[in-house]
Amino acid sequence: MERQDEKIAYLIALPAIILAIALKIVPLLDAFKLPFIDYKPALGLGGSPYIGFRNFSSLFSTYYFRRLVSNTLMLKFGFVFISGVVALILGLSLSYIKRGWLRTIFIILSTIPYFIPASVYSYILLGTISTQYFLDPERFRISYIMLEVLRSSGILSIIVFSFIETRRRYGNTNLVSAVRAITILLLIQLSSLMTTDFEMLNEFLNPLVYNVADTIDTYMFRAGLLNGKVNQVSPMWLIRFIIQLFITIGVYYTIKNTYSEERAEEQEFEESSKRTLSEEKSYPRILSIVIYCIYIVVLCLPLISILISKGELIASTGSDKFKNVEILPIFIKYISITLVSVILNLFITILLAYPLTISHSRGKIAYEVLLLILLVSGQGGVHEFLYYRDIGMLSTVYPYILDGFFSIMNVLVLAGLYNSEYSFSKFSDYFTKLRRPAVALAGLRFIAMWNSYYLFQMPYVQNADMYSPITLFKTMVANAAGELNRPLMLMGLLVSLPPLIIGILLCIFADKRTFISYIRD
Repeated sequence: MERQDEKIAYLIALPAIILAIALKIVPLLDAFKLPFIDYKPALGLGGSPYIGFRNFSSLFSTYYFRRLVSNTLMLKFGFVFISGVVALILGLSLSYIKRGWLRTIFIILSTIPYFIPASVYSYILLGTISTQYFLDPERFRISYIMLEVLRSSGILSIIVFSFIETRRRYGNTNLVSAVRAITILLLIQLSSLMTTDFEMLNEFLNPLVYNVADTIDTYMFRAGLLNGKVNQVSPMWLIRFIIQLFITIGVYYTIKNTYSEERAEEQEFEESSKRTLSEEKSYPRILSIVIYCIYIVVLCLPLISILISKGELIASTGSDKFKNVEILPIFIKYISITLVSVILNLFITILLAYPLTISHSRGKIAYEVLLLILLVSGQGGVHEFLYYRDIGMLSTVYPYILDGFFSIMNVLVLAGLYNSEYSFSKFSDYFTKLRRPAVALAGLRFIAMWNSYYLFQMPYVQNADMYSPITLFKTMVANAAGELNRPLMLMGLLVSLPPLIIGILLCIFADKRTFISYIRD
C-alpha cells in the first residue's frame, strides 16, 4: 500500500471526523472540565469557580458511591456469566439443526424480545409476573438478571452460531468455534464493565431496592439529568470513563491480535490439501430442537399467561389525557426523522470505517484510539445535555437526530467484516463490497434509536407534543399505574412493529455477525 492511499483514506473520512469532533469531542472536553469546578447554572461552565479535586473527595466520602459500584459490578458479572453459558448452549444447538427453515423460525422467535422496546417488554412482564420479585431486595438481582438473560440470549446465540458456520469451513469443531465466539462476546461486554442496560433496568427499579439495584447509570440519570446535581455525577462519569477506556483499548487490541493469528491459521489451512473438515455427530439433533423449543416456550410464557388468563384486560388507560392523541402523525414523523438520521449514520459509518481497512499506517493507532474514546464516551451524559442546552436544542428533535449519526460499534464491526474477507482497496471497491453489511448495521441502528426513550425523558423534551412513540407509551403506562389494558397493549404492539419488521428481515437476510454491534451496553 502506498503512502498516497493512506492519505486518501483519511481524507475521505475527514468530513465524518470533523462532524464527530463538533458533536462528540467538544462536549467531551466539557465532561473533563466539569468534575473540577463548582458548577453553577447561572454562571455556566466558563464562570463556575475551579475547586480542584473537591468533588472527588465528596464523592469518595459518600456511602452511595461504593454501593453504586458494587451494584453495577454484581449485575454486570451476573448477566455476563449466565448469558454466556446460555448463549453457548443455544448457539451449539442452532448449529446442529440442519433444516434451514426450522433454524430461521427459531432465530426469529428467539430475537423478538430483543428487538421490541425494553419498555414494552418490561410492561408485559410486570403485568404477568408477581411484582414481589422486584420489591424484595433479596430477590431482585437474580430475578432481574434472569429476565435480562432471557431477553438477550437469543441474539447472543445467533452470533455464536454465525461464528460456528464461518469457522467450520476452516476445520474447527463446533465446540471450539462456540467457545471462541463466547470469549469474544464476553470480552466485548466486559469492556463496558461499569455500564448496565439502563433502559431495561430502569423499568424494574424502585426505591425499595435501591440498595441492591441502583447502578451508576440509573443514579447519574436520576441525580444528574433529572435533579441537576452536576457536581455529584460529573466526577462519577469521569472515573467510569477512564476505567472503561483502558479496558476497552485492551479488549480491542486483544481481539484484533487474536483475529490476526486466526487469519494466519485460515490462510495456512486454505493452502494445505491434507487437512479435512471434521464431521461431528455426537450432539443429538433432536436434543438441539428440544432445547430451543423450551427456550421459545419460556420466552412466550408472559404472552401465554395473558391469553389463558380468566380475567379480562381493563379497557381504559387510566387517564383521559391521551384519548385525543393522534398516533399516526407521531409515527410518521418519527419514522421519517429516524430514517433521515439512520441514512446519515450509514454514510458516516462507512466513511469512518474506511481508514481501519488500511493494513499499515502511521496514524492508524491514533485513529483507533480516537474511535474507542468516542465509543466509551457514549451518549446522553450531563455534559451533552449542557451542550445541547447551550446551543438551544432542548425540547427539539435535534439531539435525537444528531446522536443517531454516530454508532462507533457499527464502525468497528463494519471494518472487521471487511478485513475478514478483503484487503485494502480503492473506496469504490470498498463501498461496493460493504453495501449489504452496512445496510444491516443501519437497520440495527434504526431499531436502537426507535426503541430508546433515554434522550426523550425529562429534561431533554419538556413538551409532550414532541414525545416519540416509545416515550408516549411510557407516559401512558405511568398514568395507568402499569396495569395491563387493551389500549396500552395495542399501543405497545404498534410501537414494536417497526423494529420487529426490520429485525425479522435482518434475521432472514443479514450476515448475523453484524449483530455484534448491538450487544455492547
